[in-house]
Amino acid sequence: MRTALGLTAALLVLAACGGPAPAGDPEERPAPAPPEAPSGTAAPDPAALYKSWGCSICHGVDRRGGKNAPSLAKLGSDWTVDTLADYILEPGRWRESDPRVRKLAERYPKLTMPPSRHPESERRALAAWLLSGEGSR
Repeated sequence: MRTALGLTAALLVLAACGGPAPAGDPEERPAPAPPEAPSGTAAPDPAALYKSWGCSICHGVDRRGGKNAPSLAKLGSDWTVDTLADYILEPGRWRESDPRVRKLAERYPKLTMPPSRHPESERRALAAWLLSGEGSR
C-alpha cells in the first residue's frame, strides 16, 4: 500500500512539472497551452496561476522551495519582470546560457522545469507577483 501511494505521488509530481527532459534531448516538453481568455476580462490572478500551473508542487505553497526546486523568495535581486517572464517561457535556454541558472539546475537535478506556453500577460503577471513577494510567508 505504501509503495502504491509513493508511486502515485511521484507520478503526480512528474505530470505536474513535465518531468525530466529525455536524455540528450535539448527540447523540453512544453506544458499544454491554456485557452486564451476572452478580451475584456479581468487581469489574471497570479496566485491562482501559481497554483493552477502546478508551481506549488515543486516550489511549495509558501514558495520556499524544497528538495526538488529552489526557493522563489527574494528573486528581485537577480530578476526583472521581463527576464523572469522569459525564463518561465523557456527555462531550458536560460539553463544553457546563464551560469547562475545552470548551477541551480545542477543542485536540483531530479526535475526539469517545463517551458510555459501560457500567454505572455499571464507569465508577466506571475513574474511581477513572484518578484513582489506578495502572499509569501
